[in-house]
Amino acid sequence: MRRPSLHAVGRRLRSRLFRLWIYDLPLLLASLVQGRGEPVPLVLLITGIVLFLVGLFPLPVSDSEPLVEFRLGPFRIVLPIRALARYGMGLGFVLIGAGIVIWMAGRWGASRAGFWRALEDLGVRVVWDGEAEGFRERLDAAMGFALGRGPSGRLLPLYVPRREEEEALRILQEHVWGSEKQAYGVVIAGPPAAGKTRTAMELAIRLNPPLVLVWPRGRKEGAQPFLRGIKIPIPRAPVLADDLPLRPREEGPSLPEGLMDLLWACPRLALLATARTDRIPPDVRGVRVVELQAMGREDCQGLAQAVAEAEGRRVEEVWGRFAGHPGSLVAGLDVFIQRYQELPAEMGRVLGVQEAARRDRLGEMGQRFLQSARALWDLGVRTLTLERVWGVVERAGGAAVAPADRNPVLRALETLAFLRVEQAKRGEVARFYEGILTEAIPPPGAEWERTAWETLRERKDAAAFIEIGNTWAEEYSPAYQRNPREALRRAIAAYEEALRFYTPDVAPLAYAMTQNNLGSAYSALAAHEDPVGNLRRAIVAYEEALRFRTPDVAPLDYAATQ
Repeated sequence: MRRPSLHAVGRRLRSRLFRLWIYDLPLLLASLVQGRGEPVPLVLLITGIVLFLVGLFPLPVSDSEPLVEFRLGPFRIVLPIRALARYGMGLGFVLIGAGIVIWMAGRWGASRAGFWRALEDLGVRVVWDGEAEGFRERLDAAMGFALGRGPSGRLLPLYVPRREEEEALRILQEHVWGSEKQAYGVVIAGPPAAGKTRTAMELAIRLNPPLVLVWPRGRKEGAQPFLRGIKIPIPRAPVLADDLPLRPREEGPSLPEGLMDLLWACPRLALLATARTDRIPPDVRGVRVVELQAMGREDCQGLAQAVAEAEGRRVEEVWGRFAGHPGSLVAGLDVFIQRYQELPAEMGRVLGVQEAARRDRLGEMGQRFLQSARALWDLGVRTLTLERVWGVVERAGGAAVAPADRNPVLRALETLAFLRVEQAKRGEVARFYEGILTEAIPPPGAEWERTAWETLRERKDAAAFIEIGNTWAEEYSPAYQRNPREALRRAIAAYEEALRFYTPDVAPLAYAMTQNNLGSAYSALAAHEDPVGNLRRAIVAYEEALRFRTPDVAPLDYAATQ
């Protein structure tokens, strides 16, 4: 076994000290002043004052021995006052000084700890140490199923370098980290299955950062914005954002608001994003776009061989899917289309089920699960929890699905690399590579979408309807660009559906958030039809939101609505 070099050991030590300084220590200090129970500085101050007074004014002699009791975190301390009288003043000074120091340190750590808690609240994942062993695998896990591991379900270590990498690195060095900040980052653009995400990940690794932040897909509602000017000491770390939505026709940067808050809070962060070429607005601002160019077969010979070995196929079969980009070799959408069509046999093979009737039933259930996920996705739901998907499956099939059938279906679909199940805040979530979800699984049709809508309504899933409204209301989405009137009408219908369950009595702040979103949708629709009527409806919704978004309860939300 090869021993690590002194350079590697030094690098690991510096990385650990860096993490201790900017992450572990602030969280520890913040917990001392913001944790459960009495704050430690307050306990020390009170104890110090008591000891100081005991030393300054000794108690008269009596038969009983007076005691002082206090708690310091998990510890319970009981001390005789008379024994401390001789040293009370000195100990009091020490404890008072310690309380003041810890209070000041806690204030320093609290703002930085708030930064990391805001990241967690937004769903941003942190992957530490770009040079450590297994970094690529940890980064892949943090990005969910975005990389599209292909039919083999494995992350191939082989990567075909792109000529555009040097241009992207030059932009980062000169325009993002240069003496004058001219951009927030780089967007890697290309067609579906071009290898955009893998290229961005490999660029992040080449930068050899102490950490990488992975920005979640979709817009997060209810999260507090980052305080601008915190300036967390992160030297030249990237933020990876896959399939980043970019805003068209607006003043200022074309980036989502939450991401802009993060980049403002930490100016040394650099954005490394990906986006499909057809989803980049012509007037994109704040970022530089680097488009991946097609490559020849001679550049991808080694990758084709590696894919063939991983999938157990002939190289000629793998070359049949080549579309000018290395990603098309890895994605293998043709394989997933075939697997979907032959799902009963495929699931029977991976599960070892010989009985034809059970194999066909599990295969049909697997297809129905994938169709339900596609229906929810087309509807606008972006968090595909297992409960949501199984709810649509059961409503479409007219019967409940027992856990004894659910578990093997999910196990088989994961083995066949259709999806990955992850634990999230809202429960278990099915993560799909978007190319598989939208290309390999055929569109279920309007009837399936109605079934999905009715399932969410029956479950009183207000959060899902908020996601639907946000998906259709985003002006940078393809649906909005195709038909903004229809998109906004669907967003309004979803928000109004959510208001059936987010009521002022049950969830006043969620109700106010939905009313605010509804007002924004009506305001946008006014630019396309009935301007007077829609603006009046927008004002009514905004005023309703302000009943609960007050300066005392939610000052930032109140300001946004105003």
